[in-house]
Amino acid sequence: MTSYTVSSGVTSSGITLIAAGDLLTVLKGGTAVNTTVNSGGGVDDLGKTIGTVVNKYGFEEVLSGGVAIGTTVNMNNSGFGLDVAGGTASGTVLDAAL
Repeated sequence: MTSYTVSSGVTSSGITLIAAGDLLTVLKGGTAVNTTVNSGGGVDDLGKTIGTVVNKYGFEEVLSGGVAIGTTVNMNNSGFGLDVAGGTASGTVLDAAL
């Protein structure tokens, strides 16, 4: 179980969450680009995410003030996949082929 934090003014790129319990927290003013979420990992988005891919058992939660752009959710996801809880999501793709 690994935790990552993207702070205000910081941009991360290409993080892959591979283990159950792995968590990426994007704080207000931070940006995460091209994150891949697998196997029970998750993203808490209070900043901005771009191009996140959420695979089986993963999730992205877009919290108040958060923005998710171009999230792709595996339709075979056995969790909630993408949860918009006070934030904004645009360009979401639901993909049964992943």
